[in-house]
Amino acid sequence: MAPLVGRAALRAVALAVAIALLVRGLMRLVALDTLDVGRFSLAGTIGICMLFVISAVGAAVAGSLTTHRWVLVVVVLVTSALLWESDLAIGLSSFQEARGGLMTWTRWLAFWSLFAAISVLAVLTPYVGVRAGRRASVRP
Repeated sequence: MAPLVGRAALRAVALAVAIALLVRGLMRLVALDTLDVGRFSLAGTIGICMLFVISAVGAAVAGSLTTHRWVLVVVVLVTSALLWESDLAIGLSSFQEARGGLMTWTRWLAFWSLFAAISVLAVLTPYVGVRAGRRASVRP
């Protein structure tokens, strides 16, 4: 059982880091769209990766260990709440900064499209973790 959980966790880590780096790239596009110089540090990138990893690994471990839907929902909510809150907070912060500048409707459209893409990736991360956990728990 432990090797299956470890395999699920490793898959979840790899997928979460890939998603987090994609999100970090989208965040950079938001900064460019809003004409924000934006300071993107290595520590910030690692922090964002950690939020995605915690969300995905928690979901993967729960997905590989239980078939009870309510346990899975509770674990996903607990491990993903900070990720979702951070997504919303960063998006609202970027919106407030952009509102003060001169934004054309095409730039607003780009802003909201990028924010929606980042939010979708944040919401889908635990689903990816659950799928990795369920896939690892099935023996070939």
